[in-house]
Amino acid sequence: MELSIQKRWEIIFLHTHKLGPRLSIRAIAKELKYSWDTVKTWIDRYQKTGDVQDEDRQGRKRKTSEKEDLDIINIAKKQRTSTLTDISTSMSRKGTDISLMTVKRRLDEQGLYKLKPLLKPLLLDHHRENRLKWAKANRNTDWSKVIFTDETTFSQFSKPKKVWRQKGEIIKVPTVKHSGKVHVYGCFSEKGFGNIYCFTNNLTGDLLCTIYETTLLPSAGIFFGRGNHSWVLQEDNDPKHMCGKAQKWKSRNDIKRISWPSQSPDLNPMENVWAVLKANVSNYKPISTKELKRVIEKEWKKLTKEFAENLVASMENRISDVNDNKGDYILY
Repeated sequence: MELSIQKRWEIIFLHTHKLGPRLSIRAIAKELKYSWDTVKTWIDRYQKTGDVQDEDRQGRKRKTSEKEDLDIINIAKKQRTSTLTDISTSMSRKGTDISLMTVKRRLDEQGLYKLKPLLKPLLLDHHRENRLKWAKANRNTDWSKVIFTDETTFSQFSKPKKVWRQKGEIIKVPTVKHSGKVHVYGCFSEKGFGNIYCFTNNLTGDLLCTIYETTLLPSAGIFFGRGNHSWVLQEDNDPKHMCGKAQKWKSRNDIKRISWPSQSPDLNPMENVWAVLKANVSNYKPISTKELKRVIEKEWKKLTKEFAENLVASMENRISDVNDNKGDYILY
């Protein structure tokens, strides 16, 4: 099966990357719907050569030298918003006339694609200081005792994706102004994924206590045993988590909460869970919010214990990276 460079690197990430889920060959084949042989071929190629490029074949002479290839890549990395035309023009100024298609091929070879930039909330100095203090204070935290939680929102109709089109060709993509939405509360620990709670109304202190009672506590019982209070709750500093009703409920039920720095979604592995879940849910076309809820619950149940273990294990690296970055954002 012929795969693009991007798909080949996706296989390698899922299997070997320290920040990935480290899935088995069989699990990757099932997830990406490739054959077992295809997945194994590219993993073997990477382990043997450290790369996933096609093996050298005889054919047309390459139009650019290694130095010119490096110049193309450097221009793209230094000028992130540059177009193919901008890069071709810059190369012409260096004395190399090169077509837009050749520029695109060289960028494709290095896995450089024109994608939206990664958007992060603004970090002020006091945010960085607090994140750094938190990271230093949690160097020796036993994350296997932590239940990670978060809420997110799924839309019935996802935003239109980019489409290829010819010059002058108009491609119409229907959009829905008020898409149906389902809010989801989820949790997991090193022992696996717990229950989720789907709702369509606004989250209030009363509803949050209901979610704690019907979702968090039963999950904790599955993870650590009923009545066991050795675990610690992780949640962000959303006002609803800190409201009087939620605080009283946690105190009444002997729930210990780990401190959490503001503006720190990159530290919560639940963000990675939502990214995977939303990608999987986007493959469906639910006709109602009820159907969307069913799809979310179906895909949630497919999340593996191995994935949860790897996410919890990543906390050590996240903390190390925050220390190395002096409190600034990390990429997870």
